[in-house]
Amino acid sequence: MGKLDMDSFQMALYPNTPVSSPLNQTFNILYGINQTAVGYVANNAQINIFSNIYTGSNATVITHETIDIKFGTYLSNLWTKATMVNSTPTYLTYQNDVPLLYSEPVFQKNPVNGSIFNIVNNEIVYNTLHNVGDPVLDANGNPVIAHYAGELVLDANGNPIQIEGSSNQYIFDMVCYDGVYRIATDPNVTQYVQLATETMAQWATTSMQDIDNILFEQTTVLYSPTNSISNIECLVNNQSSSILLPAALTPIVNIYLSATDINNTNLQNQLQITVSNTIHQYLQNTTLSKTGLLNLLSTNIPNAITITVSGFFDSYDIVNIVNPQDLFMIDRINYLESTNIIGVEEDITINFLQAS
Repeated sequence: MGKLDMDSFQMALYPNTPVSSPLNQTFNILYGINQTAVGYVANNAQINIFSNIYTGSNATVITHETIDIKFGTYLSNLWTKATMVNSTPTYLTYQNDVPLLYSEPVFQKNPVNGSIFNIVNNEIVYNTLHNVGDPVLDANGNPVIAHYAGELVLDANGNPIQIEGSSNQYIFDMVCYDGVYRIATDPNVTQYVQLATETMAQWATTSMQDIDNILFEQTTVLYSPTNSISNIECLVNNQSSSILLPAALTPIVNIYLSATDINNTNLQNQLQITVSNTIHQYLQNTTLSKTGLLNLLSTNIPNAITITVSGFFDSYDIVNIVNPQDLFMIDRINYLESTNIIGVEEDITINFLQAS
């Protein structure tokens, strides 16, 4: 199941020939001449395989070879979430704050007779306080805002003014590797990527299908990979509305040791491994807090006098992951070895400091 469409295949003298092929395919490769050979006797390939669509009518097959190619594996039991949503129309909004202006003149009334004008040299002179177009000020002398930036502009009937209609938008999930693995040339990294790819293919095909075969009626089991390289929807500090936080973390851990342990290189090497394993272990939870992480680190590192951490969850104290398929991970970065091989390592900083 599954196929690959190729648009730059070359057939005979015709470049960019569209070809559709299954992911596992046996290709027949025919070599020949574009004319009838003297004394030529048609072979099996000439009779059953060859087509003169891309050659002259007298073309003859000289040799026939086959090649088996596996382009990929169809992940039949991979969870492929795809959704079509109808976007909301776009309406005209105010780009800047619009001050409230007087739409008609305002006059000062005579407190005795209510007159708004005086007679000066036999002419009427109005007692004008505000002309049309003057800004309206509040009691503190600040301009009154009629429309704030971002508010909808309304037409004469009080309806929003539409500038772009709704449209269909398509949202789908993709399975991707972190780009640092693509750049890496370390054989251990490339072997890991190959093994991880083969393992995921195994899970999304044979393993899931074996479970599928023993399920009742219309039940289907699908493999959904963990998301740990994009943004994660979270509830933070017990708030009701969710926010997006980057899944990749760059932790900084400060470990304060005694005057004796600060010079123990072997101990520090062991503690680096312990810190990394402890953080990975803690990040498997869906509810996370700095206090919880510090408690676990303190338990696993009894030599430490004090431990401080930063670089977690954008400085939020408590984080609850909304989707259980999401997972925080320590970020990966590339590094250059002395042999010019590009490797991959965790972007974690561990500082060993002497306690005062």
